[in-house]
Amino acid sequence: MKIIVIVNETFPTDQNLTLENINEKKILNPYDEFAIQKASEIKNTETNEIIIFMISKSDNLYCLKTCLGLGGTSGNLIIFKGNNPKDLASILVKEIKKQGTFDLILTGEQDVNNPRGDIPYMINSLLDVPLISHCLDIHYSNNKLICKKETDDFLEEISINLPCIISFRKNVYEPKYPSINDIMSINEKPIFLNYYNKSENNLYLKLKIYNVKRQNKIYKNIDSDKAIKKISTYLDEWGLNGGLYEYINLFKSKK
Repeated sequence: MKIIVIVNETFPTDQNLTLENINEKKILNPYDEFAIQKASEIKNTETNEIIIFMISKSDNLYCLKTCLGLGGTSGNLIIFKGNNPKDLASILVKEIKKQGTFDLILTGEQDVNNPRGDIPYMINSLLDVPLISHCLDIHYSNNKLICKKETDDFLEEISINLPCIISFRKNVYEPKYPSINDIMSINEKPIFLNYYNKSENNLYLKLKIYNVKRQNKIYKNIDSDKAIKKISTYLDEWGLNGGLYEYINLFKSKK
């Protein structure tokens, strides 16, 4: 069985990020880590190939090698500095098609730092392969994949034929840690690098580190209108304003 696992690197949620370390501190997205674990469990019962696909803005191999240590048999790092979900999905589908036929695609439902889960659905549309989303667990038996989903009233089990796409939602599980043998085997597993340029219509991510410390700024010998404008300008710089100055002017005009 050929299993493809799509993974993403993300920012850690338990560390302080600064402008100096924001691009260095990346971890494997926990939702995707769970997908690798489920692929590895199927591999323990079948003779499988687990191909890892990761899109990154840099050629740092740390997270990809972690995936190989967790059960991947080969890795594909796609270096792409864009953020448009349509571009990301198109690139992934293009690389997946290079693998020929496959039996199963596993991935996380979303990034833990981004509630949007567009990618699995876009890949589903582009490949025209059935998708079951928000899965809690899967197991493979008698050439059938059994998926467990949570509904409003009960846990539902769905049987689906291969090939298909499964995306996992957050679930409670015991993380797997690579053994010494797993770590030693990483260097023997092939890794392929693919570079893509940003498209002209791509959306760009503008990241700011918010300084939550009190500014202690005191405006002296200034009238209220000028003070409000200065404060409003400062809030605008951090995306916190929401039209404060315009709202105050509108309120004053109604008096």
